[in-house]
Amino acid sequence: MNIDYFDILRANAVANQVAGSHFNEFLYDGTSHLRGFEIAANAAINRQWAVNGTAQLMRGTMQPTIDPSLNGKTPENLAEVMGTFNVEYRPMFATGMTLKAGANYTGPRFINALNQGKIPGVTLFSAGAAYQTKVAGHKTNLQLNLANLANEWYWNSVTSSAYGAG
Repeated sequence: MNIDYFDILRANAVANQVAGSHFNEFLYDGTSHLRGFEIAANAAINRQWAVNGTAQLMRGTMQPTIDPSLNGKTPENLAEVMGTFNVEYRPMFATGMTLKAGANYTGPRFINALNQGKIPGVTLFSAGAAYQTKVAGHKTNLQLNLANLANEWYWNSVTSSAYGAG
């Protein structure tokens, strides 16, 4: 198990509308201060079963030098809570095969630097199978992965109020 604390200062990039036009100007305005904890754990329960998971709790604040209205606000597209959980099964009757399933959660995120709205959090489920064998004397790993099993409609990102659909 790993438990990590992070405290990061980085350049804060923002998009400001150019006065008298329909265009945005991208610029740096001070810093973003990101801090939080990340926990990762994995366990082999026995020869057939294994589990792993991660969790991240993060707080971010902007510290601008140009636009004081951004001071203390959360950077856009920053999820304060994220987590994953995965399970793997290696059946005794099929040497080389691994079956897996998992869940991935991303919390709500602000749509812009002014924190004027949020996209909702989402949990996505996945499953897969892998088979390790030899083909023509070479180790070969065949994989099949299925993402978003529930066929969930969601926003996977947002930057400068531009949405990425998932």
